[in-house]
Amino acid sequence: MEGLKFLMPAIQRVSDRLERSAIANDVASYLGVGQSMVLDQFRKAAGARGDIRENAQPVIPAIEKLLLIGLFDNEQIGEEIIPVLAQMPAVAQFATRTIFEAIFRVWEADGKIQYAEVEARLEDKDKALLASALLADEIGVGAVALDQVRACVKTLELAGRKSAHADLRMQIKAAERSGDLNEALRLVGELNRVQQRGAG
Repeated sequence: MEGLKFLMPAIQRVSDRLERSAIANDVASYLGVGQSMVLDQFRKAAGARGDIRENAQPVIPAIEKLLLIGLFDNEQIGEEIIPVLAQMPAVAQFATRTIFEAIFRVWEADGKIQYAEVEARLEDKDKALLASALLADEIGVGAVALDQVRACVKTLELAGRKSAHADLRMQIKAAERSGDLNEALRLVGELNRVQQRGAG
C-alpha cells in the first residue's frame, strides 16, 4: 500500500522500540489495514534504517505540522480552517505548499479530507513529506486541538499583515521618490485601511 510505504521512513526515525510499535499500531488503524501488515513492512524495512536517515526530508516548520495534523485528525478543524487557509498568501511560502494545495483540491471536491485522496494527488517526495509531518514525534497525531490550529492561523494572519504593511510602506516610499504624490496618498489610505482591519 502506497500510504504505508511513505509512512515507514517516519516510523523508523523513532528510536524507542516500544514507541515505534505503538505508532505502527496507530498507523494500521489510521490507514485501515491490519496491524500485522504494518509490522511486517516495518521489519522488512528495518535493515535499511541507516539509508533512510541519509535521505532525510526537508525540515517542516512546526506551524505547518500542527495545521496538517489538525486537518487530518479533526473534521471540525477542516470545516473552520480550510476556507481561511485557502485565501492566505502565506501558504504559497510553506515548505508543504503542494500538500496544502492538494488538501484544498480534495476539500473542494469532497467537502472532507481523506488521506488516500490527498496522497493520490502528490508526487513521491511530497507523499513522504506528508507522512513525516503526520508522524511528527514532538507533536503526535491526536494531540492537536482546534484552539492550537486557530492560534496557528492567527499567527499566519499577523505575519501576512506585517508583510502587507511592509510592502505598502515600500510602495509609498517609491511613489514619493518618483514624485507621484497622488499614488503615495492612495497607498497611505490603503495602509490605514489594512491597519484598521488588523486592529478590528
